[in-house]
Amino acid sequence: MKEEYLWDIYNPLGYGNRSGRYKTIRQMEFINKHLSSDCESILDLGGGSGRFSILLHEKGYKITVVDLNERAIELCKERSLEDSHCMDFRSFDRVDYDMVIAIDLFTITPPEDVFQAAYKHLKYQGVFIFSASNKMSWRYKLHLMKKSKTLNLGEYSLKQFQELIEHNSFSIKDIMGFFWIPFEGQSNNRMIPFFAFIERKLQLNKWLKQSPLLMFACIKD
Repeated sequence: MKEEYLWDIYNPLGYGNRSGRYKTIRQMEFINKHLSSDCESILDLGGGSGRFSILLHEKGYKITVVDLNERAIELCKERSLEDSHCMDFRSFDRVDYDMVIAIDLFTITPPEDVFQAAYKHLKYQGVFIFSASNKMSWRYKLHLMKKSKTLNLGEYSLKQFQELIEHNSFSIKDIMGFFWIPFEGQSNNRMIPFFAFIERKLQLNKWLKQSPLLMFACIKD
């Protein structure tokens, strides 16, 4: 029996739960918002088993997935994502993509490395989309109180991310805040859809300085 991949969209301990589905919906909505009519090729850095690439592939985009997890890449290929590569994205050398996405990658990878890779792989005026934790949010402050803390190399404030984006020769096109629900990232609590509704109703996505998670769309200058 093959080892299960934890961060699969169908794994109840990963993204196959109410919290995971909520995150996937919100993040995919943001990606869809920035898919222009002339976008054809998309590179998914740290794309796992295709949480977003499957949906983008179904829309007709040319998708490339790069991830270090061998089982994740096996699952990508089983799901018709043939252009999937088990390797460190820093060694990947193909260029001229219309869009690069890096979702939840900053938790385990230095943001500077991700920005450098995105810049290298994108066409001029290409779009880079990434998600990140906001260390100035109420959720982050609660996280600091825990005795056991998960690794997160991308613990920056909104201002620090804005400076990082400019430093790496990108300009900001759009920012969205989300994940105001008061449950853990892998929770299957029945109240999650209710809090997701409240988040939309109150337009909490616009309160960027306090949003627990942030989505950025940047243009390569």
